[in-house]
Amino acid sequence: MATFIPSNPSIAATKAGGVEGAAGAAPAAAASRGLALTQIQNVVVDVGATMVIPTVVRAGEEVKSPQLNTDKVSDLVTRLVPITRIKVPRVVSQSIPAGTRIPKGTPVDLVLVPVSDIDFSLLTTVHDDLKTKTIESMLPLLSDPAVDPILKKGSVDNLTDAEKATLTSKLAPLGVTVDNTVSGKSLSLAFQSLQSAKAFQ
Repeated sequence: MATFIPSNPSIAATKAGGVEGAAGAAPAAAASRGLALTQIQNVVVDVGATMVIPTVVRAGEEVKSPQLNTDKVSDLVTRLVPITRIKVPRVVSQSIPAGTRIPKGTPVDLVLVPVSDIDFSLLTTVHDDLKTKTIESMLPLLSDPAVDPILKKGSVDNLTDAEKATLTSKLAPLGVTVDNTVSGKSLSLAFQSLQSAKAFQ
């Protein structure tokens, strides 16, 4: 059990809109000015007396935690090197839609995929020429000093003609053709696709 006590639970004085007084006098004074006061109470949070041991289930069967040799684990840790950010798995789906209120203890299945294995075809809005390309292959373009400030402008409508030309020329060597007369190859789609990809940087 953990008990959290405010640093000053009695609220010795209250100042609001020019009202000042002791805790006993403040409510009346504040009420005359239409102010609402909230009395801070001690808050008690019961976190349980025993440790909760989670149950891991895989393919319908409980997974028992293996007993590891702590000395060998320590030796392994000293020889490990940090993985690159591009290899860090990202959540691409979950069994319960985001923002859904669920009861405590409800299991949620997450699907995590390294950025190196995510391609543009997973995006809802994407340029046709990017559908077969991986997010990883476009990361150098996203960090290009000439492209990064362009993608921060929110919408292709906010770009100048020079910026539109720059983005179009940067995409061309990567096999991405911009043609505003073709619905699936517009600059707007390319811009939106690259903006979405920035979430995986």
